[in-house]
Amino acid sequence: RMAPWLHPFLKVLEQKVMRLKQSLEELNAEVEDALVLAKSRGTRVEAPVPTNRMCSRAHEAIDRAVIGQENHAKALMTVLEQLRARSAPERLPKVIDSLNDACVQLQAALTSSQFRLHVGDSNFAEFPSLE
Repeated sequence: RMAPWLHPFLKVLEQKVMRLKQSLEELNAEVEDALVLAKSRGTRVEAPVPTNRMCSRAHEAIDRAVIGQENHAKALMTVLEQLRARSAPERLPKVIDSLNDACVQLQAALTSSQFRLHVGDSNFAEFPSLE
């Protein structure tokens, strides 16, 4: 029941993540050109000039976010794809079977003599059968 509204939302979210990633990559290229390459070319850089530590931290942040091998954008896209796969309508019978099995196991545990011995009969009314 979730797929009809969740999947279009995930698609839009994926598009927004990709646009954000592209914008951050473009911003990084501009910063590299205006600061890093300008410094190495000996071109005057307008003040205030970031410190080496600031440049290093900014480079690490953009690397973690969008450029590096295991970046945040890539991880988010993977999670969104997994969510889409897990919420696919064709998975519903599998989920129902798993829930049914879990309920049968729970009922067996709650109606077991060992459970009743520890908890007592008066705390639980008779459970209707799931079968």
